[in-house]
Amino acid sequence: ETYCRNLFPSKFTPDDSLGAIIARIREVGAGHPLATILDELESLNAFTTPFAHGQPDASTASVDENELHGFVKKTLTITGGC
Repeated sequence: ETYCRNLFPSKFTPDDSLGAIIARIREVGAGHPLATILDELESLNAFTTPFAHGQPDASTASVDENELHGFVKKTLTITGGC
């Protein structure tokens, strides 16, 4: 979220969640500067949603370490290792 908001501050609000960012990219379509990574952002959002934003079972949800490692690598690839 922060990466997307900082990269394109005029495209997103400071409070936009990753889901809201994805929705904005979808609305604009192929002309949005982040359209090329939309699939990756959707994948990250699907993985992280159960653990974020005050989800009631976030602290007890099990995490597959291999899956987590893959998503960390994906995030680092998207952000250029930021």
